[in-house]
Amino acid sequence: MSDFDRRLRSRLQRLEESVPDPQPLALSEFRRSGRQRRRQAVLLLAATIGLLSVTSLAALAMRPPPDPAQEAKNAAEEGLVLQDLATQEDGSCRSSEDAVALFQHRLNALGLDHWSIRDDGRTLDAPCISGGVIGDSQEILLMASMGGRVASALDELALDLLQTCHNRDEAMERLRGTLVQSGIPEPQISVGGVRVVPNDSAGEYLEQLGKGCYLYAGANPNQTGRYTWYVAGR
Repeated sequence: MSDFDRRLRSRLQRLEESVPDPQPLALSEFRRSGRQRRRQAVLLLAATIGLLSVTSLAALAMRPPPDPAQEAKNAAEEGLVLQDLATQEDGSCRSSEDAVALFQHRLNALGLDHWSIRDDGRTLDAPCISGGVIGDSQEILLMASMGGRVASALDELALDLLQTCHNRDEAMERLRGTLVQSGIPEPQISVGGVRVVPNDSAGEYLEQLGKGCYLYAGANPNQTGRYTWYVAGR
């Protein structure tokens, strides 16, 4: 196994281990309900892994590993930035320019002028912009976000679809209407399998699927930040 392979495996393992942590990396997740955070945990991990490009991982692998003191400093600064930016998160749908201005202002206020803000081009078609805090590389990575308004509306839709029963066309139309009313003019919607089962209502979720009902099943951005929203059924 090469040194790069070892560093890559270590990086992905650390990402996997971070999933149960109640404090996610994406800033837009800080004000979600506990139920929503649990349901989106796997999607957040997948998005984080996708956003960390091969180039970035290669650069990380090529650098000599930091000593324990540096690792502790990076972790402390990451926590500081996460906590600070969480207080700024109000559910607004920020443009790239607004997000960069906010992140830079907060980094300056924290005295972290050695940190940087990275745009890897994967938010060009994103409805909103959030940020991922990465202590190892001392940076905030611009990330696609659907925005707090959309996320809240989808929380309500997900609960409603769980408590009622709709066929495929009805569920897709309900999802489309929710997104359009929330400010997404031409949402891309698809049908997928069961992507993530909510921990606190797994039995009810699977029971509804067994009846032939279709449920809201999450969303993922592509490499330019354009989202696809999903319904699930059998």
